[in-house]
This record gives sequence, C-alpha cells and structure tokens, in this order.
Amino acid sequence: MTLVVLLCSGSLLIIAEPNRELINQVFWLKMSLLVCAIILTAIFQTMLRRRSGFWEHHRAAAILLGSVSLLMWVGIVGAGRWIAYVEHG
Repeated sequence: MTLVVLLCSGSLLIIAEPNRELINQVFWLKMSLLVCAIILTAIFQTMLRRRSGFWEHHRAAAILLGSVSLLMWVGIVGAGRWIAYVEHG
C-alpha cells in the first residue's frame, strides 16, 4: 500500500516537470535503488513465508541483508533530496 502512495505522489512530481526529472541521473540512481530495495524486501518476505524461523538460524545473513536494505533506503531518501540540486540543460 505504501508503494502505491509513493508511486502516485512521485508520478505527480514527474508529470509536473518531466524534462527535469527524466534526464536527471540522480533520479535514475534513485529508481535503481528503489528497484533493488523492492527485490530485497521480496526476498526477505519469501524466506519468511517459506520457513518462519529461517532468519533466526541465519542471523549473520539477516544482519547483513538488513544493513544493506537500510543503506539502500537511506540512499533513496538522499537521492530524492539530491535531485533538486542537480542542474541539467
């Protein structure tokens, strides 16, 4: 549900200034990080659905993937802010 809200609000921003957004390299960095974060979240969820205790038996992997996920989300937020400061044209 949250991703739907983000998609709607982000689409409005792109529609408002498509030239500024779609040629911005930081925008594409943000979108790439977002796709990676969604895939990582899907992996987490899939492993939990298959075996509820999977991450308790693989703590090191859980900590590593959780840290990577957190860094991706921080990168998404940072790239989102950075888009406004990158000039093109």
